[in-house]
Amino acid sequence: MLDKKFPIDKNAVIARLTLDSPSVYFKKKNIGMKLHYYGNFLNKEITGCADFNGHLSYKRDKGAFYLTDFNIADIAVNDANFSNKEKLRAVVLKILNNYLDDYPVYRLDQKDFKHNLAKLMLKNLNIVGESLVITLGI
Repeated sequence: MLDKKFPIDKNAVIARLTLDSPSVYFKKKNIGMKLHYYGNFLNKEITGCADFNGHLSYKRDKGAFYLTDFNIADIAVNDANFSNKEKLRAVVLKILNNYLDDYPVYRLDQKDFKHNLAKLMLKNLNIVGESLVITLGI
């Protein structure tokens, strides 16, 4: 579902950035997302990659999974002389928070019997290694 939300093109006071190519992954107890960015930051052309991590939450009433509490784990700039990495980190995180706040990364299909059953019975979800473990119960 994230593919529908990208690319994100944002014009801010100190930057005009485009974020694209999201790739979601599981790592330890977190969910992560890598993406590319490019544009103009403080009147300088930049490109690079950002790696975010956070938690996965489930909202039963919406039957959807969301990214929550995510932060930038790493941000790479394809310019060895770039000195404003912390400002760039803050801008990219703000853009992503604004666009992905309350946006589902996956929604259960209400037309699918198994999905409806999972929606009613989902008790807990955890990330173990590179797998999502969902506990169902009555």
